[in-house]
Amino acid sequence: MDKERPLRALIIEDSPDDTLLLLHTLRQGGYRVEHQRVASAEQLHTALDTQEWEIILCDYTLPSFNGRQALDIALSKGLDIPFIFVSGTIGEERAVDAMRAGAQDYVMKGNLTRLLPAIARELHEAAVRRNNRSREIQFRNILDTAPDAIIAVDEQWHISLFNRGAAKIFGYSPQEILGRPFHTLLPKHSAADCKRLIQQHTGTEPEAGCQNEQLELYGRRSDGDEFPAEINLSRSVTAGTTYFTVILRDITDRQRMAQQLDHLAHHDELTGLCNRRLLRARFEQGLQLAKRRGSRLALLILDLDRFKTINDSLGHEAGDKLLGEVADRLAATVRAADTVARLGGDEFAVLLTELNTSYQVTQVTSKILHALNEPFELAGHVLHLSTSIGITLFPEDGDSYERLARNADNAMFQAKEQGGDCFQFYQKNMAECTFDKLILGEELRNALNQNELQLHYQPMVETDSGQVVAVEALLHWQHPERGLISPERFIPLAEETGLIVPIGEWVFRTACRQAVAWHRASLPLRVSVNVSPRQFHQDNLHEKILQILQETGAAPEWMEIEITETVLLSHETHIPLKALTALHKAGLGISLDDFGTGYSSLSYLKRFPINTLKIDQVLAREIPHNDSDAAIARAIIALGQQLNMKVIAEGIETDEQADFMRLAGCHELQGFLLGRPMSADRLTQILPARNSGGHPLQND
Repeated sequence: MDKERPLRALIIEDSPDDTLLLLHTLRQGGYRVEHQRVASAEQLHTALDTQEWEIILCDYTLPSFNGRQALDIALSKGLDIPFIFVSGTIGEERAVDAMRAGAQDYVMKGNLTRLLPAIARELHEAAVRRNNRSREIQFRNILDTAPDAIIAVDEQWHISLFNRGAAKIFGYSPQEILGRPFHTLLPKHSAADCKRLIQQHTGTEPEAGCQNEQLELYGRRSDGDEFPAEINLSRSVTAGTTYFTVILRDITDRQRMAQQLDHLAHHDELTGLCNRRLLRARFEQGLQLAKRRGSRLALLILDLDRFKTINDSLGHEAGDKLLGEVADRLAATVRAADTVARLGGDEFAVLLTELNTSYQVTQVTSKILHALNEPFELAGHVLHLSTSIGITLFPEDGDSYERLARNADNAMFQAKEQGGDCFQFYQKNMAECTFDKLILGEELRNALNQNELQLHYQPMVETDSGQVVAVEALLHWQHPERGLISPERFIPLAEETGLIVPIGEWVFRTACRQAVAWHRASLPLRVSVNVSPRQFHQDNLHEKILQILQETGAAPEWMEIEITETVLLSHETHIPLKALTALHKAGLGISLDDFGTGYSSLSYLKRFPINTLKIDQVLAREIPHNDSDAAIARAIIALGQQLNMKVIAEGIETDEQADFMRLAGCHELQGFLLGRPMSADRLTQILPARNSGGHPLQND
């Protein structure tokens, strides 16, 4: 990082390894961390009493106490320090309980990608709270030092003393007001209140020589202007003569301040929308109204699609301005009786009340999508934005804010998974699916250590010789209870949680060891390994790959990495270009997978060091009967030949497909016709006979 940000972090964690992982994540995010690790209640008390901290990161399960107890200790100190759980065992119910108790967020250890945004958000919100407190103190100081009106009146309530503060407040000079009745300074509606107060004091024997009373009423200036005031009235008797002293304070500023503070407490500072607290209060009001009238209520959770890309590209100032414009458009799409709130970051909520049908919700949601699809002009750029919206209804989906908010969140995530720019009503199985996904992510995190991951290898056959010359390593997960879990299910989960990075490293290392074993057994196979786009987020990916080659003894020319066009579409293309160039220079083959079905830009082939094109199995499926697919396949093969690239056809399942690819000049074939994925032991056992003209490969 060009400029690291200092961060004083208190880490409540018993595992040094997990602590190192947290510190690594923070440093990767650009923080220069000053930290202390504690693992007991005593250590936590000492750390909070002796040092100042900006963030607390806490595991939930600890040897001598738990995370909830740690949270209670931190809250008991009265310190405003963001408290984030970072745990692999907290569970949804405990997490919700912790958030209610005062924790700001929770992050699963298996998905630390959320940690940095959560820390940034909470540090920002803590700074906002400090700002607000500073403003409140400043305003209070102004009020405390403001001059008050001190007025003395006789027993008949004629003014006998009128100080400069009073002159400044009321606009009368002492000469103008002395001797006049006190009610001259009050409007009629306040004069009546003051008269009742005077009557209570008149004729009453004061205790210890004086009696005090405080009252809020309105004063009237010399120009007739009325203002709110606070008076303290005291009665005293000296030498048989009764005096009344009125200390009056103009509380116009105080009332304005109270209104401002109330606004700050219930509204988002950036957008002016309601915050989470006011949204919940409005929800409770709307809920009671809906119950009385038998009407319906809808809660919408909105998350802007790809907002982080805009924020990172144009800067936070532009991002904040965009959030303000989004807030204005949202407010313009709903009725005055409805509520629009910003929950934090790029997440908003809309509360719709007094509904009769769900169709009304659909109408409003469609208006919101349309409004946000209109282009934004920002920092000299025209931007197009979309959002994912989750919808939950009362009474169908629940009757509490917590349940409906959780349901709307689940529905919003479903909308995200459908590609965004859409809305999704909550369905009862969504929460179960989300929870199952959470549990599966935790189990995947442990799968590496528990030897549940396996590699199978699918042969690639050279068209000229008919020999198996290469294999593609394919990842399998044999779960002890769930059985064989499809890669289509757990690979996206690994991508989402970031587990694909350590899993990808394990896959490459395992494949390298197997390549060495085959070469020692005189089976010189080239082993192809898929590398995820997520792995290219690491600046040192090529260094790790070359290190694994050196550790395992695998020669670079024995290995090949397969990438997809997603890697090449990255807006930071210098990262994959740097890695691929270094690996190509070292002797590894670079294969572009699924070619012919995505963007398939020829500029990729010019900019990146690619050795092999793999024709996607979608094209092979209808060859030779589909003329268009056949023409595209021939063009890809001809292109590869002209660029001196190897061309491999995937998905070959029939003799007709194999004959077509062979006649078209394709170099290698891969598919069920030529061999299904199988274990390394099985492949080692049958490969010699296959390559010497024996039986065809079977995955038996």
